[in-house]
Amino acid sequence: MPPDLTASEVDAFYARAAQHSTTTPDGLETVFSLSSELGYGYNRTVALYPGLDMTIFHETWPDGLICHGLEAPHRVQFMVHLSGTVDTGSFLHQDADHSYIGGSGIQQAATSVHGGNQPLIGVDIHLEPQLLKQLFAMPTGELPPELEPLLRGDDWQQVFSPRVTGAIRTDGGAADDGLSVFGHD
Repeated sequence: MPPDLTASEVDAFYARAAQHSTTTPDGLETVFSLSSELGYGYNRTVALYPGLDMTIFHETWPDGLICHGLEAPHRVQFMVHLSGTVDTGSFLHQDADHSYIGGSGIQQAATSVHGGNQPLIGVDIHLEPQLLKQLFAMPTGELPPELEPLLRGDDWQQVFSPRVTGAIRTDGGAADDGLSVFGHD
């Protein structure tokens, strides 16, 4: 039976693990290993720019994990799993075939189910809503219409689960420069 925890209990687990973290002298990168209390693996978080951070994670929950998230404010988030599954029922499904894009706003309460003995490997990027606007605003100061759903203020956030293409996982043997994933063949 997987541990059945509240978001606060999961946050406390990560906080205990982070007490034994290693941070680079410039304070921009932090790595911590998960304790064997619930699971094992690591998280590496890099502060890329003020208001923009990226976490590379490799976690395994031997018995699985059920986390009851609360309704809460949310930053803009982009997440891709290379392996593993997180199932949140009707809210969202994340795995190696379905990424996660979460806009800013108020995130609904959701229960996440992580499978047992299933490595969760991926990349998670968070950015502050004002930084998204600063980086992608048109000359008029407005966001392109395609990005507007990502900024919801005090309204319910919008979430998307687009399919992950093979190019995200590999360049398919195309170019050795690694740029072909981004369309720069």
